[in-house]
Amino acid sequence: MVMSQVEKEIKFSPDQETLDGLVTGQPEEIVNRDVYQGFPDIKQVKYPLVQQDAWLRNRNGEYELKIVSGDGGPVKVSEELPADEVDSRLSDLLARKGVSDHDGLDDPRLESLVYVRTARKRFEENAETPGVDVFHVDVDHVTFWESLEYGWQRPGEPSLHWNIAEIDITADGRAAAKKEISRVVENYGLSVHDQRKIMTYLQRDEHEALRYIPK
Repeated sequence: MVMSQVEKEIKFSPDQETLDGLVTGQPEEIVNRDVYQGFPDIKQVKYPLVQQDAWLRNRNGEYELKIVSGDGGPVKVSEELPADEVDSRLSDLLARKGVSDHDGLDDPRLESLVYVRTARKRFEENAETPGVDVFHVDVDHVTFWESLEYGWQRPGEPSLHWNIAEIDITADGRAAAKKEISRVVENYGLSVHDQRKIMTYLQRDEHEALRYIPK
Protein backbone atom coordinates (compact mmCIF):
# COMPACT_ATOMS: atom_id res chain seq x y z
CA MET A 1 0.00 0.00 0.00
CA VAL A 2 1.28 3.46 -0.87
CA MET A 3 1.00 5.75 2.15
CA SER A 4 0.19 9.39 1.64
CA GLN A 5 2.74 11.85 3.02
CA VAL A 6 2.42 15.31 4.48
CA GLU A 7 3.88 18.12 2.41
CA LYS A 8 4.75 21.46 3.94
CA GLU A 9 5.42 24.38 1.67
CA ILE A 10 5.73 28.14 1.58
CA LYS A 11 5.66 30.40 -1.44
CA PHE A 12 7.64 33.57 -2.07
CA SER A 13 8.48 35.97 -4.89
CA PRO A 14 11.62 34.77 -6.71
CA ASP A 15 13.78 37.91 -6.81
CA GLN A 16 17.32 37.19 -7.96
CA GLU A 17 19.08 38.53 -4.84
CA THR A 18 17.13 36.16 -2.57
CA LEU A 19 17.72 33.21 -4.88
CA ASP A 20 21.46 33.88 -5.09
CA GLY A 21 21.74 33.48 -1.32
CA LEU A 22 19.38 30.54 -1.04
CA VAL A 23 20.22 28.05 -3.80
CA THR A 24 23.41 26.30 -4.89
CA GLY A 25 24.46 24.05 -7.73
CA GLN A 26 22.60 23.25 -10.92
CA PRO A 27 18.84 22.74 -10.85
CA GLU A 28 16.83 19.84 -12.16
CA GLU A 29 14.53 21.10 -14.91
CA ILE A 30 10.96 19.78 -14.85
CA VAL A 31 7.87 20.49 -16.92
CA ASN A 32 4.46 19.67 -15.46
CA ARG A 33 1.21 19.82 -17.39
CA ASP A 34 -1.78 19.95 -15.05
CA VAL A 35 -5.49 19.92 -15.70
CA TYR A 36 -7.43 20.99 -12.59
CA GLN A 37 -10.89 19.46 -12.51
CA GLY A 38 -13.98 19.72 -10.36
CA PHE A 39 -17.74 19.31 -10.14
CA PRO A 40 -19.39 22.71 -10.73
CA ASP A 41 -22.76 21.14 -9.96
CA ILE A 42 -23.51 17.56 -8.99
CA LYS A 43 -26.84 16.57 -7.43
CA GLN A 44 -27.50 20.31 -6.88
CA VAL A 45 -24.32 20.62 -4.81
CA LYS A 46 -22.01 23.36 -6.07
CA TYR A 47 -18.27 22.60 -6.16
CA PRO A 48 -18.25 19.93 -3.41
CA LEU A 49 -14.48 19.41 -3.68
CA VAL A 50 -13.65 23.11 -3.71
CA GLN A 51 -15.83 23.55 -0.60
CA GLN A 52 -13.35 21.26 1.21
CA ASP A 53 -10.22 22.89 -0.27
CA ALA A 54 -9.64 19.65 -2.18
CA TRP A 55 -8.11 19.94 -5.65
CA LEU A 56 -8.23 17.18 -8.23
CA ARG A 57 -5.65 17.43 -10.97
CA ASN A 58 -4.41 15.32 -13.81
CA ARG A 59 -0.63 15.82 -13.83
CA ASN A 60 1.17 14.53 -16.90
CA GLY A 61 -1.56 11.96 -17.46
CA GLU A 62 -1.95 10.73 -13.88
CA TYR A 63 -4.53 11.82 -11.32
CA GLU A 64 -3.59 13.37 -7.98
CA LEU A 65 -5.71 14.79 -5.19
CA LYS A 66 -4.40 17.59 -2.99
CA ILE A 67 -6.25 18.51 0.22
CA VAL A 68 -5.09 21.76 1.79
CA SER A 69 -5.35 22.84 5.40
CA GLY A 70 -3.72 25.53 7.49
CA ASP A 71 -4.08 28.01 10.31
CA GLY A 72 -4.69 31.06 8.15
CA GLY A 73 -0.98 31.85 7.87
CA PRO A 74 1.43 31.46 4.98
CA VAL A 75 2.51 27.91 5.94
CA LYS A 76 0.07 25.48 4.40
CA VAL A 77 -0.19 21.77 5.13
CA SER A 78 -1.32 19.68 2.21
CA GLU A 79 -2.01 16.00 1.96
CA GLU A 80 -1.15 14.77 -1.52
CA LEU A 81 -2.71 11.47 -2.49
CA PRO A 82 -1.17 9.31 -5.24
CA ALA A 83 -3.17 7.90 -8.12
CA ASP A 84 -4.15 4.62 -6.45
CA GLU A 85 -5.80 6.45 -3.52
CA VAL A 86 -7.66 9.11 -5.49
CA ASP A 87 -10.86 7.17 -6.27
CA SER A 88 -11.61 6.16 -2.70
CA ARG A 89 -10.88 9.59 -1.20
CA LEU A 90 -12.86 11.28 -3.97
CA SER A 91 -15.87 9.18 -2.97
CA ASP A 92 -15.35 10.10 0.69
CA LEU A 93 -15.21 13.82 -0.08
CA LEU A 94 -18.35 13.71 -2.22
CA ALA A 95 -20.18 11.69 0.46
CA ARG A 96 -19.41 14.40 3.02
CA LYS A 97 -21.46 16.76 0.88
CA GLY A 98 -24.30 14.27 0.47
CA VAL A 99 -23.32 13.02 -3.01
CA SER A 100 -23.28 9.22 -3.20
CA ASP A 101 -24.53 8.54 -6.75
CA HIS A 102 -21.62 9.28 -9.08
CA ASP A 103 -19.09 7.63 -11.40
CA GLY A 104 -15.95 9.05 -9.83
CA LEU A 105 -13.28 10.06 -12.29
CA ASP A 106 -15.48 8.87 -15.17
CA ASP A 107 -18.45 11.02 -14.19
CA PRO A 108 -19.51 13.31 -17.09
CA ARG A 109 -20.21 16.11 -14.58
CA LEU A 110 -16.49 16.33 -13.84
CA GLU A 111 -15.24 19.39 -15.74
CA SER A 112 -11.88 21.01 -16.42
CA LEU A 113 -11.37 24.27 -14.50
CA VAL A 114 -8.01 25.38 -15.89
CA TYR A 115 -4.97 24.06 -17.78
CA VAL A 116 -1.59 24.85 -16.23
CA ARG A 117 1.93 24.39 -17.60
CA THR A 118 4.75 24.82 -15.09
CA ALA A 119 8.37 25.09 -16.23
CA ARG A 120 10.25 24.38 -13.00
CA LYS A 121 13.86 24.69 -11.89
CA ARG A 122 14.26 22.52 -8.78
CA PHE A 123 17.22 22.99 -6.42
CA GLU A 124 17.97 20.53 -3.63
CA GLU A 125 19.54 21.97 -0.48
CA ASN A 126 20.73 20.39 2.77
CA ALA A 127 18.46 20.79 5.78
CA GLU A 128 19.64 21.53 9.32
CA THR A 129 16.75 20.17 11.35
CA PRO A 130 16.99 16.62 12.78
CA GLY A 131 14.64 14.33 10.89
CA VAL A 132 14.81 16.33 7.64
CA ASP A 133 17.59 15.55 5.17
CA VAL A 134 16.95 18.06 2.39
CA PHE A 135 14.53 20.72 1.26
CA HIS A 136 13.66 21.75 -2.28
CA VAL A 137 13.51 25.21 -3.78
CA ASP A 138 11.28 25.27 -6.85
CA VAL A 139 11.43 28.30 -9.14
CA ASP A 140 8.46 28.21 -11.50
CA HIS A 141 7.28 29.97 -14.62
CA VAL A 142 3.56 29.19 -14.82
CA THR A 143 1.25 29.54 -17.81
CA PHE A 144 -2.55 29.22 -17.63
CA TRP A 145 -5.18 28.47 -20.26
CA GLU A 146 -8.93 28.50 -19.87
CA SER A 147 -9.23 25.76 -22.49
CA LEU A 148 -7.07 23.79 -24.93
CA GLU A 149 -8.97 23.26 -28.14
CA TYR A 150 -6.05 21.49 -29.85
CA GLY A 151 -4.31 19.98 -26.83
CA TRP A 152 -0.94 20.68 -25.25
CA GLN A 153 0.91 20.63 -28.58
CA ARG A 154 -1.05 23.67 -29.82
CA PRO A 155 -2.28 25.40 -26.68
CA GLY A 156 -2.86 28.81 -28.25
CA GLU A 157 -2.62 32.18 -26.53
CA PRO A 158 -2.41 31.79 -22.72
CA SER A 159 -4.78 33.50 -20.33
CA LEU A 160 -2.07 34.36 -17.79
CA HIS A 161 1.67 34.10 -17.01
CA TRP A 162 3.05 34.01 -13.45
CA ASN A 163 6.44 33.59 -11.75
CA ILE A 164 6.58 32.03 -8.29
CA ALA A 165 9.07 30.24 -6.02
CA GLU A 166 8.40 27.66 -3.35
CA ILE A 167 10.15 25.91 -0.46
CA ASP A 168 8.95 22.34 -0.35
CA ILE A 169 9.50 19.65 2.29
CA THR A 170 7.79 16.25 2.29
CA ALA A 171 7.88 14.10 5.42
CA ASP A 172 5.95 11.51 7.39
CA GLY A 173 5.86 13.83 10.41
CA ARG A 174 4.82 17.50 10.50
CA ALA A 175 6.86 18.96 13.36
CA ALA A 176 10.35 18.62 11.89
CA ALA A 177 9.27 19.84 8.44
CA LYS A 178 7.56 22.90 9.89
CA LYS A 179 10.61 23.70 12.03
CA GLU A 180 12.92 23.48 9.00
CA ILE A 181 10.69 25.75 6.94
CA SER A 182 10.65 28.30 9.76
CA ARG A 183 14.46 28.16 9.89
CA VAL A 184 14.79 28.79 6.16
CA VAL A 185 12.32 31.68 6.22
CA GLU A 186 14.12 33.37 9.12
CA ASN A 187 17.68 32.74 7.92
CA TYR A 188 17.08 34.02 4.39
CA GLY A 189 14.54 36.73 5.18
CA LEU A 190 11.91 35.36 2.82
CA SER A 191 8.79 37.42 2.26
CA VAL A 192 6.23 34.64 2.06
CA HIS A 193 2.63 34.59 0.88
CA ASP A 194 -0.10 31.98 0.48
CA GLN A 195 -1.05 32.51 -3.18
CA ARG A 196 -1.44 29.12 -4.85
CA LYS A 197 -1.41 28.57 -8.61
CA ILE A 198 -5.05 27.61 -8.87
CA MET A 199 -6.09 30.56 -6.69
CA THR A 200 -4.10 32.99 -8.83
CA TYR A 201 -5.99 31.94 -11.94
CA LEU A 202 -9.44 31.79 -10.31
CA GLN A 203 -9.03 35.29 -8.88
CA ARG A 204 -7.80 36.73 -12.16
CA ASP A 205 -10.71 35.08 -13.97
CA GLU A 206 -13.22 36.04 -11.24
CA HIS A 207 -14.29 32.40 -11.42
CA GLU A 208 -17.51 31.38 -9.70
CA ALA A 209 -15.65 28.64 -7.78
CA LEU A 210 -14.04 31.34 -5.62
CA ARG A 211 -17.16 31.79 -3.49
CA TYR A 212 -17.01 28.14 -2.39
CA ILE A 213 -13.41 28.03 -1.15
CA PRO A 214 -13.17 27.85 2.67
CA LYS A 215 -12.07 31.11 4.31
